[in-house]
Amino acid sequence: MTVAMLVAAAGVTVAVLRGGDSGPVAEQKSFCWGTLKRGDVAALSTSLLQRYASDEGDLKGSTLTVCQVRAGLDSHGVMMESQFSLSVGGSPSDDVWHLADDVAGVSPFRAPLAGVPGWVNQSMAGVLLPASCSARLHFGGAAYVRVQTLADQDKTWRDGTLQRRMAEVLMTAAMGLMRQLGCSSAFFKAPAIAPRLLEGHAPASG
Repeated sequence: MTVAMLVAAAGVTVAVLRGGDSGPVAEQKSFCWGTLKRGDVAALSTSLLQRYASDEGDLKGSTLTVCQVRAGLDSHGVMMESQFSLSVGGSPSDDVWHLADDVAGVSPFRAPLAGVPGWVNQSMAGVLLPASCSARLHFGGAAYVRVQTLADQDKTWRDGTLQRRMAEVLMTAAMGLMRQLGCSSAFFKAPAIAPRLLEGHAPASG
């Protein structure tokens, strides 16, 4: 084999490994373990983008797994800036106040999600999954799903838009996970209206 042929072969190998010279990167259409579509991720983006991509942890982990939704991939297949995260974990607490801290984050502004064991604050929303899901995830506590947005969406939470969007994306992801895990419940339904943020009140134990 000539030197020219060796160089050409090496170039092809590098192109395959990098993926950057073999055509455009395919657009991702399903995100976060297949639970979200483009419209879902666009709803929580700080601005509407042409492409999105998610970097997903292993759902078979033992503590917490996170999916980072980012602004697509560059020409080398590298993730770009983060838009929001979706995490699945387990809370060991059985006290409602500490449980809300684990599931939806510590915040002076927090409100319950109507009809489900979940809460929403200025930048996070979280919900407990049915008890049967915990055994399938092996997180060692009550299984929950939490969405966390970027901290620069002050205007949209003041008029209720952000908490409505967080609640919708959260419940879409939660119900998608339950279908995958085979632990769906007829009593687990998305709230009909957006929660109103409360200040300085603990969520009701019911």
